[in-house]
Amino acid sequence: MKFEMQILNIFVLLYEETLFVGIIKNRPQRLITQCCCELRIDGKVHQVIEFSGERMIQKYPDSEENLCTIATIKGFHVQLTSEQAQTGMWKLVCIS
Repeated sequence: MKFEMQILNIFVLLYEETLFVGIIKNRPQRLITQCCCELRIDGKVHQVIEFSGERMIQKYPDSEENLCTIATIKGFHVQLTSEQAQTGMWKLVCIS
């Protein structure tokens, strides 16, 4: 299950999960399950993040791309702010 996500935003939840919201390229035919992804900017790996899986699926308005939300495992510290995420320069690339 390999995919790439163009990150649109992130949200840190009270119960210690971080939600990544973005547009998926190479979308798997099924829900995204537990996996590891590289957080990248300008093609360089910033951090490797472990995810528990997808939280919801819907179509992004006026687009054929899929808007997706995936959550980190509980207690995983993400080295990215919401402001950084909103620049459109960050990607997640599934590695497992």
